[in-house]
Amino acid sequence: LDYLRLLVASYPESANIHQGYFVLAQTYTAVERYLEAADAYNLYLGRRPGVLDAFVQHRRGDALSRGGESLAAIEAYQAAIAAGSGSDLYTLQLKIGEEYAALEDYNTAIVIYEDVYIQTVNDYTKARADYLLGKAYLELDQTDKAEAAFRDAVVQYPRSYDSYLALIEMLN
Repeated sequence: LDYLRLLVASYPESANIHQGYFVLAQTYTAVERYLEAADAYNLYLGRRPGVLDAFVQHRRGDALSRGGESLAAIEAYQAAIAAGSGSDLYTLQLKIGEEYAALEDYNTAIVIYEDVYIQTVNDYTKARADYLLGKAYLELDQTDKAEAAFRDAVVQYPRSYDSYLALIEMLN
């Protein structure tokens, strides 16, 4: 880590400095220094705008989320969507919902989870949306709606790991 920091500090005008920032971000993530990882991803984006923006913003959002910066994570995930996230669209939307839940804005999270459930055709994504929907309803003490969401995941999408998690929630 020290050598990577020395490298990027010693050669800030290098044509390949973006690679140093990316590796630095991955290293910070590996040692659980998430906010520093997010900063390094941001430096990468500053040096390579328009190249892998969706991928890097997604990673940056994950680092910010793990660092407890939910609002900044939401912005990064939204930037990833705006950059053309492709097949990650629903994953990013679910992560945005999770960040709203972390901020205890469960009603917004529920709207996002329901939208993803309606829009996606992927069974695993539907199961994830059901599971997260059930968790949000539990936080609002709406146990009937939570059980319905968990049951839908278990019955409709039994092959998903999130369906297993929903089953555990139902048994608790």
